[in-house]
Amino acid sequence: MLINWIKWKLKIRWKSQMNNFIFFKKIKQVKNIWVWVVLWSLISFSTLLGGSYLLFKTTILNEKLTVSDQPSGILSTLALQILYSLRENHFLLWSLLFFIIFINAIISGIASSKWQLQAVDRDWLMINLKTSEQKSNIYIYLESLTWNSKVFLMAYVPIILSLGYLLNLTPIKIILILFITFLLFIVLGIISSIFHNKYMCLQRKRNHFLLRLVTNILIRCFLFVLALNMSNRLVPWIKNFPLTSNEIDIEKYYQWMQLGTSSLAKLFEPIKDVITFSLLPNSILATYAMGELDLKDLLISSVILTIFVGFTVLLAFSKSKPSKGIYYPFSFYEKWIVSLSAIVNRQSYITFLIRNDIRTTYFFHRFPILLGPLSFWIQLGIFTSFIQVFEPFDKMYHFILAFYFFFFVFFYVFTMFWGLNGMFSMDSVGKHIILHLLSKKNAWSIFLYKFQLFLITTLPLFIVCDILFMIINQVPLNISIIVGVSHLLFYFLLTIIIFLPSVISPHYNFLNIEQLEDYPDQKAVRNLIRYLTVGIFIPCLMLPIALLMSDFISISQYLHINAIGITVLFLILSGSLVTIIKHKLVRLKCLDDFSL
Repeated sequence: MLINWIKWKLKIRWKSQMNNFIFFKKIKQVKNIWVWVVLWSLISFSTLLGGSYLLFKTTILNEKLTVSDQPSGILSTLALQILYSLRENHFLLWSLLFFIIFINAIISGIASSKWQLQAVDRDWLMINLKTSEQKSNIYIYLESLTWNSKVFLMAYVPIILSLGYLLNLTPIKIILILFITFLLFIVLGIISSIFHNKYMCLQRKRNHFLLRLVTNILIRCFLFVLALNMSNRLVPWIKNFPLTSNEIDIEKYYQWMQLGTSSLAKLFEPIKDVITFSLLPNSILATYAMGELDLKDLLISSVILTIFVGFTVLLAFSKSKPSKGIYYPFSFYEKWIVSLSAIVNRQSYITFLIRNDIRTTYFFHRFPILLGPLSFWIQLGIFTSFIQVFEPFDKMYHFILAFYFFFFVFFYVFTMFWGLNGMFSMDSVGKHIILHLLSKKNAWSIFLYKFQLFLITTLPLFIVCDILFMIINQVPLNISIIVGVSHLLFYFLLTIIIFLPSVISPHYNFLNIEQLEDYPDQKAVRNLIRYLTVGIFIPCLMLPIALLMSDFISISQYLHINAIGITVLFLILSGSLVTIIKHKLVRLKCLDDFSL
């Protein structure tokens, strides 16, 4: 029964995925979906096998690879040094590969837990197949893990095959490594999935919820302080930045680059120690691949893993005690958000929607993101450390502020949105779109509500941190006003941009709200937006700081460009995008306009 269940669910998922490709859309009837799945998988597998072979051959395992004494760039030189060390140390190469695989296994397990928490299949299994609650949960775990394991089969297997072939491993050894790695991938996935699921279920109790809240706050404080201290080690190097005029001393520039590369390499040394820790499964597999297996480490690691597996089995089949009443921790937060919403829109309809979104289990399980993404606090620590070294009349002061101005906002907006994609995206309303249409609303009204919801839930934290950043670092008032206003306009612009995937290619007919992160067409639009924003748009916006660093304009002229030019540009782009989106969505107002 389990195998039939998994096959049925995988078939549904594959159909959902394939319907998003133009090629499959043109095929009216697919008689045997598994034929197309196998064909598509073989093409992907072969492409990655050949690509990984060429990549290893031309980079890591390239004997001609050397690190130049005159580096062309800090990151490129650091990357070359890493590739060089991996070429010289095959144990580190294997350890890193297996480490990435097992980290992905844990992530897949957590994704499976999130899928199970939002799935409606449990009730269906219990009613129709008469399975117990524990058994239904296991069915859903395994179905989700099987789906996520395709990443291992289609991505990591060809990489291991190509690397094993290039390092002259015997076929039997490669097959054994693949088998053990896949087994550990599944085991780690199941362990992380069950632990995460049980942890999330405990949050319905007040003490556990408060513990989680305090823990998340402490983690963010720790990361901020850690980033602050780690960045202080780079301050002497940052302070001697040589490119502050159009007259460049090449020797000083090369010396500065080498110092930066070595400083950054020292910061990454602890990561290497973690990856090569002898008791971790990735290190044990790496020693086996190198033919130097330590039986003592293998025994200790096996005992630890067996204990975890046993504890996981007990957790999986344990019956949780029913809670006395339902603990709802967001009463104050809900009132706060509703009051903020009332400033913009006092309609009772909007208030009802906000309360409905906040009271979902989806929001309950993901609320820590509203404390700010972890990367947000790391960046805040880095920028705070660097900017305190310089004065407002220094060019480097404005150079650091330029990165704070653009990249800080970009990563915050994108991370916050995708952290709660099932709450903010337009298509997160799902088939409830019917209720909106019955209320004589169109798709444009849904966009306005979701846009408003995103701003009132994410913008307050950003504004508070922005103000504290200006006060702590004693940023002059005129610069603070320019940065603050421009930040808000850029925030609005990026918010409009981040909604584009769900505007261009919405999926209101999802089976599980976690599925919104997996649609390939939306992923393609999302990746394109990320590339165009980070790779083209933001670098173009930083042209004024490049002119300032090259002595083509003065600091006052640079500030005027940011105050007027950038502001006008953001207003024009925001207005244009809103007009285009409104023109598309305002016409979607009946059920026939949506694919449900």
